[in-house]
Amino acid sequence: MEPPKIFCIGLWKTGTKSFGQAMAMLGFKTHCHYWPKVEGPLNKGILPASVSDAEIAEILEVINTHNAFADSPWMNIYRWVENTFPNSKFVLSLRKYPEQIAVSEYYHAIKNGSEKSDIKDPNFFIDRYNQHNQDVRDYFKDKPGKLLEACWETDGWGKLPEFIGVLPPFPHINKGTYRK
Repeated sequence: MEPPKIFCIGLWKTGTKSFGQAMAMLGFKTHCHYWPKVEGPLNKGILPASVSDAEIAEILEVINTHNAFADSPWMNIYRWVENTFPNSKFVLSLRKYPEQIAVSEYYHAIKNGSEKSDIKDPNFFIDRYNQHNQDVRDYFKDKPGKLLEACWETDGWGKLPEFIGVLPPFPHINKGTYRK
């Protein structure tokens, strides 16, 4: 049986790359990199009308050839994905403290060449994070078993293996043969 398609829909800087690595370790064919097919502000997971048919076809090709997904554009289009692939599951990756989002965004911007004066106020990032998380929770509140909230900083593997129906392989070290 093919495993379900699992989409990490947490915002940037919430461990989306860690999720991607974890899924790859479990044997999932993972699409985990920034892929700006759906740019612009977060829109409660709805596919914007500005996305062309060619871009939709490209998104569908990626979904059809992978079974785990992290980073952009998935957090932007989770409602469309869930309606298009109703057997899929979703992971909302979180930070231990919302303030960590602002710090991570700041250092990410500096690392990528932004001037300090060009970086948005920390409250912008915290408010965006909190609003996105609330939008996701509201959308999935009447869809039991479809959403797992996970903070990799505190949960580690946590409930992820049970949620996706795959246990990590147990390492059997120094396995030998039995002798009588």
